[in-house]
Amino acid sequence: MKISIISGSHRRNSQSKKISNFLYKNLLNIKPRLNIFCLDLADVSLPLWSPEKKNGKGFWGKTWNSISDNLNKSDGFI
Repeated sequence: MKISIISGSHRRNSQSKKISNFLYKNLLNIKPRLNIFCLDLADVSLPLWSPEKKNGKGFWGKTWNSISDNLNKSDGFI
């Protein structure tokens, strides 16, 4: 099973990030072999839109494809 945890704050060291870390650690304590993908929007400069999106370049290329693949493979989101 794969779980994705998304910290939606753009601030560094936010309360959202602290809760994400808490959930991550507790989920691994419950089930150590659990596959967990963590996405912290403070670490990823997620643009709202850019002209490069159509061509799959810049952020929308390799970085977004990696995030998108992880989210698509998740069985649940927190």
